[in-house]
Amino acid sequence: MKRTEQKGGRLRMHVMRKIAPSPITSCETHPSPLYYGEIMKTKFTLEYWRDDGWIVGRLREAPGVFSQGETLRELEENIRDAYELVRRDAAAPQKRTRSKTILIAS
Repeated sequence: MKRTEQKGGRLRMHVMRKIAPSPITSCETHPSPLYYGEIMKTKFTLEYWRDDGWIVGRLREAPGVFSQGETLRELEENIRDAYELVRRDAAAPQKRTRSKTILIAS
């Protein structure tokens, strides 16, 4: 499902995405009822513009997810693929990385 609107000279498209449910291991990990046998839907705002003959876009709610296409339909397919790659990469264990909790004054 999608809805397009124009604000401030840029077209914005709201895209509904379907994600297959993942197996449940505990309610602490997956507190949302959307994970219990239903398809999870996540709504993103696709902002897009023309650049040198290409339609370029980004997902506002997912920093770093950009793509392009010759048509709007191709951009939508490519941005879904880009999101999936970023999501998988973020979920995969990183080699040679460490993590540490730090305090930062706000």
